Amino acid sequence: AITEKIDTGLLYKTVYMVGPVVAELLQGAGTAEDFEALSKSIDGVPFIEDSFADWHLAGQLLYRLRRKGCIIPITDCFIAAVSIRNASYVYTLDQHFTHIPDVRLTTM
Repeated sequence: AITEKIDTGLLYKTVYMVGPVVAELLQGAGTAEDFEALSKSIDGVPFIEDSFADWHLAGQLLYRLRRKGCIIPITDCFIAAVSIRNASYVYTLDQHFTHIPDVRLTTM
């Protein structure tokens, strides 16, 4: 199951998070107790800090996609940009990522 794959990734330090993922996870908490529990559980997940270059690449991706008539949320392009610059994969169920050039997707 996906939980086992994530646990294995965390054990071997092959799973990371970026800012938008943290915010999306936390905003989905149902109660204050859920929010606190989730905050504590994701606190130990390795985090990739973003840079100006990541935001620049996200803007470039958004520009290129818009020119093709494809509108994608900025958060998705940012996550893709960080993954591209760090030569890593993105695990997602979001179909937006399939339209972003050079992003590598995984089903874990």
